[in-house]
Amino acid sequence: MMFIQRLFIAVALVGICSTISLADGKPRFDGDDSLFVEMYNLITCEYWDNDNLYPYADDNIPDTVHIKLTDEFRCFVMPVETKINSQFGWRWNRPHKGLDLHLQTGDPVKAAFDGVVRYAQYNNGGYGNLVIIRHYNGLETYYAHLSKINVEPNSVIKAGDVLGEGGCTGSRCTGPHLHFETRYKDRPFNPQEIIAFDQGCLSSESIMLTKSNFVIGKSNSVSTTFNGKTTKTKSNLKYSYKIKNGDTLLAIALRNKTSVKTLCKLNNLKPESTLKIGRVLRLR
Repeated sequence: MMFIQRLFIAVALVGICSTISLADGKPRFDGDDSLFVEMYNLITCEYWDNDNLYPYADDNIPDTVHIKLTDEFRCFVMPVETKINSQFGWRWNRPHKGLDLHLQTGDPVKAAFDGVVRYAQYNNGGYGNLVIIRHYNGLETYYAHLSKINVEPNSVIKAGDVLGEGGCTGSRCTGPHLHFETRYKDRPFNPQEIIAFDQGCLSSESIMLTKSNFVIGKSNSVSTTFNGKTTKTKSNLKYSYKIKNGDTLLAIALRNKTSVKTLCKLNNLKPESTLKIGRVLRLR
């Protein structure tokens, strides 16, 4: 059975709470929690590396990947409640592979999802103090430029746990902010595909990624704000929409230059579905 399939089965089976402690960088589990141990073993058995950023090498990804983000046991927490300083895309003649989120030095930075810390150290490649968490659905999230790291490699993390403090470490940092990335098998994609940052919540409970999600072209120029100055952009697409009274799928599609078919596919809807006021729809 494939890794992700076994992982989903293990997650579905676990409805218990486990007490976890850390000794010598390795987790210790208390009580009858064999299923939890199995989940830990599954997440760390393939391409697990505490010292290298990108362990997957040339491992190919399928044309389409369906990823469940939350379930009845696992939730989501915003890494920081703030505005976006710089978007995902092409910036300063090179790809910007994450979002820059505004914060002050010392502000707490939290884990977005449950998972296991794969990397927690200073990185000379520009990230500065960096924490990488691998999650139970195969995703990894990156938290860069931290002034302080509070976790150790191989430690088990719950959504909302404080990983460290915001700052401006690393050669590419021009001011205090959190550089936040979402990756699947080392390939970055726009975090706004899954998170509605303006709403402070997930766009949906699951996502369908295709190879196009991992392409960062020069046409994807981004909006950048540092020290109150905004860099000119080529595009600044809206990725989510909050349903209002009187909205229809057709009206939302026309207003946001997309199609009803696309909205249905991204949000697990049918053309005749009743729209719930306040729900956040993914647009792209």
